[in-house]
Amino acid sequence: MLADDPEDVAALNNLALLAATDDAQLDAASALVARAVACAPSRPALHDTSGFIAWRRGAIDAARAALQKALDLSNGTYAEAHYHMALVDLSAEDAHRGATSLRRALELDSDSEWSGDARRRLADLR
Repeated sequence: MLADDPEDVAALNNLALLAATDDAQLDAASALVARAVACAPSRPALHDTSGFIAWRRGAIDAARAALQKALDLSNGTYAEAHYHMALVDLSAEDAHRGATSLRRALELDSDSEWSGDARRRLADLR
């Protein structure tokens, strides 16, 4: 894939997400998504991935900034970015913001692969 088109942002994003599942690959994941963002800075999904990876690395401020960029670029309609923002907020022990983000994510998309986890986390906060 990347051998044919080293600037294929979909491939870069997908590889970054795959790498982000392994703690030992978080640096590689960050580098891949940074390449994608450099190629297409106006795509919310890339900033969402960047924020998710930053959260996995424990970089809460960087995660918030990237996820806020994804939300700004999507006019607040990117459900998964709201879900990822909730993970960041909950990691930072901000239950109120986390619950707000979870509710918004579920309002926008109640049938995603992450929606069950979002409902469980929201129920745990009550």
